[in-house]
Amino acid sequence: PASKINRLNVPKTCGKCHKDIYKKYIESTHGQAFLKGAQDAPVCTTCHGEHDILPPQEPGSLVYTRKIAKETCGQCHASERIVKKYGIPADRFITYEDSYHGLADMYGDTRVANCASCHGYHGVFPSSDPRSSVNKKNLPKTCGKCHPGATAKFAEGKVHAGITPSGITLGDKVKYYVKLAYVILIPLVILGMLFHNALDFLKRLKLAIEERKKNGGYLRMATAERAQHVLMFTSFIVLVITGFALRFKWGLPFIGGELNSILRGTIHRVAAVGLIISCIWHLVYIATNERGRKMFWDLMPRPRDAVDVVQTLLYYFGLAEKPKYERFSYIEKSEYLALIWGAIVMIVTGLILWFEDEAMKYIPKWGVDVADIVHYYEAILATLAIVVWHFYHVHIKGGIKHMNLSWIVGTLTEEEMEDEHAAELEQIKKGAGHDEKPSL
Repeated sequence: PASKINRLNVPKTCGKCHKDIYKKYIESTHGQAFLKGAQDAPVCTTCHGEHDILPPQEPGSLVYTRKIAKETCGQCHASERIVKKYGIPADRFITYEDSYHGLADMYGDTRVANCASCHGYHGVFPSSDPRSSVNKKNLPKTCGKCHPGATAKFAEGKVHAGITPSGITLGDKVKYYVKLAYVILIPLVILGMLFHNALDFLKRLKLAIEERKKNGGYLRMATAERAQHVLMFTSFIVLVITGFALRFKWGLPFIGGELNSILRGTIHRVAAVGLIISCIWHLVYIATNERGRKMFWDLMPRPRDAVDVVQTLLYYFGLAEKPKYERFSYIEKSEYLALIWGAIVMIVTGLILWFEDEAMKYIPKWGVDVADIVHYYEAILATLAIVVWHFYHVHIKGGIKHMNLSWIVGTLTEEEMEDEHAAELEQIKKGAGHDEKPSL
């Protein structure tokens, strides 16, 4: 206790040189709490450090502008133990983060106001104290440091995004009802748009089916293949949504607490089982079905694919004719091989993470960590590949009128075959390919 650097003596020790600052500190909220014996009250070293004290302009300093909110003030005002013990408002740090200033700070703006910009550094006082820089009478001057010409009207708004301890103000009520209006409006508008677009899509689908019934079509995907595809993409979409929700702690709407976490994990695992079933189904299909075996071998790369890649690139630059693709182009083959690889990687790493305790009987802990890393980044790769590659070539390239509907109706029109699989169409017409124009 007699040591000059004992916590109870630190303010006086520093105050020998920093006399004016010591005076401000002792009069402040923090200093008064310290004098009353509050063991958690900040002293000089709490904010400035001990041997590694740096000027505020240095990024390594604890009082550097980008560290003040999260690392310095936040160590107490975001501490559940401290706010409960001393009755400090628990939402100050969270509501700062949600405010304009907090968001700008999060994205690296070093000019934006932080805790000390408004509340002061050493002379921090309650807002009810006339000396406080956030006292109602002083707010125009405080805000005016960054916003020249700020008036009392300017300072009426709250910097923190939450409700003040003094109660709900008129501004709070207005903000609440404006937010509520949007919470109701957004789902209604988007659901209306989705309903309208669903009707449009179903009408176009109906017309496409009628056209194929009238003119016939070329079988592209058999019923079993379409069913496998539906199970695969349904499982994949659910896995993507729930997987990233687990990773980034997104909550399911209208469900709170522990149930939210349990449901996210359960839904993710159910979708994983669906993906595994679709893969097993596909393996059985290509092993036991003649059409499935032919489809598999037709999807394997051949030397001609390399030629098609070069000729397609030349075609894009206007230097060659568009190549005539066979049953599957290099675009579809590359995606199929990527699907095989991705499915194997995701299933293996997913099972390791699912049955972690069992897995660690055979592999070290770092092996499970590697599986976690691979599972996460492979999920990002697969999601982006589907959106960028598959969606474009299947759903976007032809436009809504000529979207590839074989995954629903099973067939392509002659015009679509001519555009995407001209070589296969020639084989069909010569009688060397699949059945021509099968009934739907």
